[in-house]
Amino acid sequence: MVRGVRSLPIALVIVLVAGAVSGQQPKRTREPYIAPLLPAEQAWKITLPARPAADGVMDDSSVYVPLEGVAASSEDDGPPAVPAALVALDRQNGAIRWTSSVSTALPPLLTHGVLIVATSSGLEALDPRTGRGQWSLALDRSARARPIAQGPLLFTVLEGGELVAVHLERREVVWRLSLGADRVSMTTDAEAVYLVTGSRAISVKLSDGTIRWERALDGELSEPVVDRDRVFIGSTTKSFWSLDARTGKDKGWTWNGKIFGGAIVGASVEGNRVYVVSWDNIVRALDRGNGAQRWKEPVTRPLFPPRILNGVIAVVGVSPTLSTFRADTGSPVSTWAFPSELLLQGAPLIDEPAPYRVAIVAVFRDGQVFGLRSIEMLFKEAAAVPLTVLPGRPLPRETP
Repeated sequence: MVRGVRSLPIALVIVLVAGAVSGQQPKRTREPYIAPLLPAEQAWKITLPARPAADGVMDDSSVYVPLEGVAASSEDDGPPAVPAALVALDRQNGAIRWTSSVSTALPPLLTHGVLIVATSSGLEALDPRTGRGQWSLALDRSARARPIAQGPLLFTVLEGGELVAVHLERREVVWRLSLGADRVSMTTDAEAVYLVTGSRAISVKLSDGTIRWERALDGELSEPVVDRDRVFIGSTTKSFWSLDARTGKDKGWTWNGKIFGGAIVGASVEGNRVYVVSWDNIVRALDRGNGAQRWKEPVTRPLFPPRILNGVIAVVGVSPTLSTFRADTGSPVSTWAFPSELLLQGAPLIDEPAPYRVAIVAVFRDGQVFGLRSIEMLFKEAAAVPLTVLPGRPLPRETP
């Protein structure tokens, strides 16, 4: 037997030993990517020519903000009237790229290569690069709800509570549906539009505008969130529903005021997690399948639904203005605080951080706008400091 073992080829022995050793090594799990959104530094700050009339939107190169009109001063030497307008700011430095005379009280919409603005008389499509008009569509009443798009269709609610679907390629209204209310929030997927108004939740087919289901819930409802086969809706009654997107019936689980200590502000979904912020000043991660709470962290008076961005949950609150948490564990990452006297005009516009690029733009009601960029994406070298000790080691003096 001894002679048999010794007769094994040396190469085979090496392979066997290497396999045994490698089998003993623990498997390493890849650390998830955490977007370095914060900490951030101020890249620029400007003051708009007038107060913002609605929330802004952002693309790779610009920030688009509707402005209010300014009435003329009654004094003889007072400033003249300034008409309402839409401005495009350079995302990297805040400079005004162009100004359009289009007037709106709703956030514009970037879709199909154009910037669509809902005016008092219809829809105006502008070239995002130049601000020049591309096409227009007259509507019989002014829009009252922020427009959203799905495929070739654009949806908004007109004065008087009528939901309309506009085909963007044919530039015509393809169907209408009376809702009886023009104060709505909505979202959409490839099958339907999901709306909430007061305590009603409604699902409307994209194909023909007929109602798939309608359900009365409790309290004032938060903005709906659709994810695959479910719709998630919160309420001022501290309830949070998981509904079947096709039928509107409870699906899987519903929290009726059991774990939330305050009204639901909003939610976001990614993968198997549902992230919810509420006015008990908590952000929570719930299991999408069974509703179990995976983690919770304190925040300061959340103002908007949470935002999910590559492993990070961003929550907008009173102070600090922006807080980020790890999506998997809830561990706090960093915060950013704007001056406490400023009031936000909508949630800060947030994008994936990239080297040297402005990733956060915050618009305030007094007309100030801040642009922020991730500190980690600036790749700053450590500041040079004088040496206190010379490198190396002392050598004895040589003797001849």
